Amino acid sequence: MTNEQVICGGGLIFALILSIISISTPGWIYYDSTIPSTNKISGYSKGLFYSINSEGQKQEILKGDAEKVAMAFLIMADIIILCGIVASGMSAFDKNDKKRGRVGALLALLAGVFIMTGMACYTGIQADSVESARVDWGYSFALGWTSMCVCILSGILGLMV
Repeated sequence: MTNEQVICGGGLIFALILSIISISTPGWIYYDSTIPSTNKISGYSKGLFYSINSEGQKQEILKGDAEKVAMAFLIMADIIILCGIVASGMSAFDKNDKKRGRVGALLALLAGVFIMTGMACYTGIQADSVESARVDWGYSFALGWTSMCVCILSGILGLMV
């Protein structure tokens, strides 16, 4: 097993962790609002499955097109990442067979494309609401884009074998 295959497999594991955290946490978009009578700042964070208000109460959200598209592509990407991890792991047992390592690298690139598609669709649909002065992208959103970058880099490094 070459260093590139180790980096590819390790990168895929890291990308999977980032993607799972991104999907399951409510920090995709932050909404801030000020209550005029008290000048108290309140707000909530919105994820793909639920939102959390300023008191920390969890509420299920109505899923629009952005959430449905992002969930579908990100979950498919996670399945592809798992297959890439298996292929990269299998290449560790047969040092003469470089095909499995290349399959793992190609699956990493494919997963990166799936993540990019889901994140880009979510970004495009939600961009109008985030342009407001009191709305910001959250950490889950950033983790999703980061997992895409890690997948693409893992795939490129895995193909350098």
